[in-house]
Amino acid sequence: MALSIVLRIKRTLDGVEIDTIISDVEARKASALERQRRAD
Repeated sequence: MALSIVLRIKRTLDGVEIDTIISDVEARKASALERQRRAD
């Protein structure tokens, strides 16, 4: 979803930008899972 939003804004991305977005999303997801694990 984040990738599609950025694509709509910029119209084009190179490989490095796509990798950065995917990496950021994965890091945020892992962080959210860890926060939930600690809350439980």
